[in-house]
Amino acid sequence: MRALTLKGDTMSEKDNLIQATVTVYDTERRRQIGASTFTWIAGLSVLNSILLVSGARINFLGGLGVTEFITAVGVYAQEQTHMASIPMIAVVLSVLVAAVFFFLGKMARKGY
Repeated sequence: MRALTLKGDTMSEKDNLIQATVTVYDTERRRQIGASTFTWIAGLSVLNSILLVSGARINFLGGLGVTEFITAVGVYAQEQTHMASIPMIAVVLSVLVAAVFFFLGKMARKGY
């Protein structure tokens, strides 16, 4: 069977080029989605820590467990010692942990 030609190129070569372009685009799109997931996790982790310290009864499922643990220990320590600054220190530590995830998302978005 003879391949159709278009300006000297066979259709199969053009199809391969189109497929390679689609693959590169799809890979780039998936990388961007994965990078934004890191950003969402970092943001929800900080929000969960703030909600926990403020005594809210809601919590977001998408977040880091380590930030929840740090904040819960801070709230417990505040209840035991009655030092109001301990939960704020826990939130700052949680923000630092979440900043690592934000940084990873930013680097992933750049393609590193």
